[in-house]
Amino acid sequence: VAHIGGETIEVSYGSIAAALVAVIPLGLMMSSVLLVISAIARNLKEAQTYVFPVSMSVIVAAMLSTILGQENTLALAAVPVLNTALAMKQVLAGIFNVPFLALSLTTSVVYALLTLKLAVSMFERESVLFRA
Repeated sequence: VAHIGGETIEVSYGSIAAALVAVIPLGLMMSSVLLVISAIARNLKEAQTYVFPVSMSVIVAAMLSTILGQENTLALAAVPVLNTALAMKQVLAGIFNVPFLALSLTTSVVYALLTLKLAVSMFERESVLFRA
């Protein structure tokens, strides 16, 4: 329970747990993407150049989640960052749209596994490890 601007906001422990579960695959995916970028880049300046579009796409997706309502189509559950933002928005509002949340979590896990597999395959190459 929080009091903000004269209004009371209540968030259940279940909502907090669901939001944390939704964020874990997103964190794994973004970490893997940044690892792949670091493997590709030759120096820090080049890495920052590659990371900028990734950062902007995450920011745009998060901002888009504020525009969209809480009732979303299942197609939005397949959009990588937007699905997590919308899922968190729903569960923190106390809305448990089970099909949307399940599909959102499933696609997030799939994206996380794919990017992790890509990162692992990058670091299995000698050219990446020894910069040859």
